[in-house]
Parts: sequence; structure tokens; C-alpha cells
Amino acid sequence: MGSLIGDLMQPALQYSAPFLITLGVHVLDPNATKSIITANHVRATQNAKSKMADVMPDVRKKLDDWSAAANAIDTGGSLVSLYHQLAIFTPPDKAASAHEAANAIWRARGFQLNADAYMHRQALLASLPMTLTPRFHKDLAKMRRVTRKTMANAIHMAPLIAEWRGTRTPALVFGGRRGQVMTLDLFDNDLGNYNFAIIGAPGSGKSVLMNELAWSYRAIGAKVWMLDLGRSFEKLCRKAQGTYIEFRPDVDICLNPFTIVHDINEDIDMLVPGISKMCSMQHTLDEVQYKAISAMVLKLWREHGNDLTITGLRDAFKTGTIEELGSRATSASAIWPSCSTPTPGVGSMSASSRAGPMWTSRTTSSSSRTRN
Repeated sequence: MGSLIGDLMQPALQYSAPFLITLGVHVLDPNATKSIITANHVRATQNAKSKMADVMPDVRKKLDDWSAAANAIDTGGSLVSLYHQLAIFTPPDKAASAHEAANAIWRARGFQLNADAYMHRQALLASLPMTLTPRFHKDLAKMRRVTRKTMANAIHMAPLIAEWRGTRTPALVFGGRRGQVMTLDLFDNDLGNYNFAIIGAPGSGKSVLMNELAWSYRAIGAKVWMLDLGRSFEKLCRKAQGTYIEFRPDVDICLNPFTIVHDINEDIDMLVPGISKMCSMQHTLDEVQYKAISAMVLKLWREHGNDLTITGLRDAFKTGTIEELGSRATSASAIWPSCSTPTPGVGSMSASSRAGPMWTSRTTSSSSRTRN
């Protein structure tokens, strides 16, 4: 029954308009039902043994149906009178296509839909809650809109189906692919993993979703930091009255990664790739050069701690040696453009000037900048 609200992976088997699936169940009188079942079961057994059964294949099917009903009564069950119906809300000019889409969905699950003609008012009343009174049930039975089924059939065919409703806290509101309204909060995770990824083709709306994500979290008082490569979030930052920090060659902003290091043994694996990228933007360094950078950073950290700078690292590479690795003057020449003292004939450029803009919703003052 779960697929009757549309197939998650096949767009052709999804509804093209809002819809409403309704199941109405009327419990029949047990005593009257037992007498009817017994009489019909006896008659169906006699007909199945007659010579007419050879030319009337429906006789055997009726016997199977009444045998199942008799077994349900013997095991303490009962018969019910029920109806299933699907209501589609669509403009008249799109009704035919919506009807065909619904037919395809139900046909794929073994059901055949019959279109109502001139019965829309009764069908709408039957879809509303608290309307299935005994009188209304008689009216539906007179129009042959109900059938007799066992209680087990009614339970198995109940449209208690839906998509994932989302997380408990409604930071974001989405509509599922099959029409279910769902809420989402990336931080509402008891397991503690808050990572996520947005994947899509160019122009499919990744930046739009990121803007919605940032704006929704700002609306509930969260602090948002974003790295913006392509200026997709500049307007949102201005609207949110945030601070848009843009790294350009003519902007005097420098970041020193060593000021935020707490445990050098844990952070060295993050520092070495960044310093390596400063040394060579286009090519990968060899293994010896990686080891030289790591060894020199650890050596200087023991001497300077958080006061260590990229310029100091450059000077150490220029004049110092590591006994087990030899002179590292080549690394000093490569890292020179990322330092405060320019290479002769080459303009000065901070290490972070190659990155894109970054904006934060929290106001920052000029005193919070750390120079290398």
C-alpha cells in the first residue's frame, strides 16, 4: 500500500495533482452476517459440484470467497462493508492527465480504478471524516459503492501510508517527492553526526537551497559561517546584516593558522597540506618535502608556540637545515609569496588571498584580525 501514494524513484508513477485516498469501513451485524455467510457458502458449494461449474468459471471463485468468509467467522472474525476511493483535486483542463497518472500508479499495484460520473458530491462527502453514518452507508450500498470484505482485508487495505515526516524540530520545511510535508533540522540527530552534502547538476538549485538553509537557521537565532566561492551568498549576507569578508590582493587581511592551534600533534595533519598548497599551487610536493614541512613546523612550534608565523617558517626554511633531511631552501623560495616580505620582483600576496569570499552573520571588528 505504501506505493499507492506514488513511486519514490519513478517520476512517471507519481501524482500530478493533490490527491486524497479514503477508506470507509462499516462493521456489519455479526448474527445477520453469520446467517448470510452460511447460506451463501452452502449454495456456492452446491453450484461448484454441479455440471454448470464446467462452463461457469466464476462458480469456483465464489466458492473460494465464501469459504474464506466462513473461515473468518469460525476463527472469531467478522465481515465489514467498505469502500476505497481516490479523489484528485485538479483544474478541469488537467483532469484527464491527472486521471491517467493515478490509473498508472494503481494499475502497477494490481488495482483498477473506475471513474465516477455525476457522483462527485457523494464521493466528496464520503471522503470527509465523521460522515459515514448508517443512513449514509445505506445510500452508498444502494449506489453499489461498497463491497463486503473480511476484517483482515480492511486492515491490510487501510491507507495508513506516508513518507518520512522528517525530524522533530522544524528548522526547514520541505515537501516530499510524494506530497508529504516534512521538517528537517540538520542538528536534530541523537547520534551526533551533523555532516551533510548537497549534490545536483549545474542549475538544479544547490545555491538556492543553501541560501534557504542559511536564512532559516538565522531566523531561529543560529550563527552561520559560509565560505562563498562564486559570490552566491553575498546578497543574503547583506540582507541578514552580516559581515562579508572578501579576500583580494588589494585587501589587507591576513590569517595566521598557528594562532588557533591547541594541540600541534592533532592539528599537524591539517596544517601541512595548507602550507604545502602555499608552496605549490599547481603541483604536488614530493614525500621528502612534506616531511620537511612537518618536521620544521614541529621544531618551530616548540620554540614559538602560537606566536609562530608563516614568515617565520619561511625564514627557517631559508636559513636553517634539518639534519635528517638536509637544506630546505627550495621550500623557502616557494612559500615566499605567502609571507609579509615579498620576493624581489614579485608582488606581496597573503596566503588567504587565493581563496574566495567568506561571510559570517556575526559582526567582527578589525581588532580580531591576526597578522602573520
